[in-house]
Amino acid sequence: MSEPAATIVFFPEGAFGPTNNCVGIGDVLRRRGHRVVFIVEESFAGTLGAQGFEERTMRLNPPPETEEAPGQFWKDFIRETAPVFRRPTIDQLSEFIAPTFQALIDGSKYVDARLTEILGELEPDLVVEDNVVTFPALFAGGAPWARIDSCNPLEIKDPDLPPVFSGLPSEDRSGWGEFWEAYRAAPRRDARRLRPVLPRARRPSPPRRRFHPRQPDAEPLPLSAGGRLPAA
Repeated sequence: MSEPAATIVFFPEGAFGPTNNCVGIGDVLRRRGHRVVFIVEESFAGTLGAQGFEERTMRLNPPPETEEAPGQFWKDFIRETAPVFRRPTIDQLSEFIAPTFQALIDGSKYVDARLTEILGELEPDLVVEDNVVTFPALFAGGAPWARIDSCNPLEIKDPDLPPVFSGLPSEDRSGWGEFWEAYRAAPRRDARRLRPVLPRARRPSPPRRRFHPRQPDAEPLPLSAGGRLPAA
């Protein structure tokens, strides 16, 4: 049996949506002969293994005193913040979006040592992450990386599309400016918290008010226009 063509690591956020998205892509790559490894939160341990994938586990926050279900942190977080969703989306920026980004950044910093250890062990040819904020350990490892944005595609900014999280219509731009101003104010302080961690990774910090550096190793793959992943 020949050696796998490449080691590809998937690092989805600890929720079923991004995880299942990566599983579909990973399955295609695995059937083409690549070694596919998933980095998952401890609460997901065994979930990907049951589907035949290799797993490496980590935590984004201190372990709880009792056993937790897969994705339990975010289940609890959404339940506690659910009343905010009854308010206009512009109010949700400070009452939900900013606290969410703060929790994500705290997790990125907490997992840094473990993530560095995992990537050092695997020495991947490519890391594919599906996360909202960046992880400095990805850059320190030196492997090429690409980001999937399955949570909210509007996080990839486009001047011809409504502001992310706004729910505003594309055909009426009258509320776009006000929402963008509120958006820029809400997460600004959180984005700055990642900057001191990134220099050790020898990669540039994210642009102002962004939570990911630009991807130097990735080019758009227009699958909708007939593009195809290369075979192993």
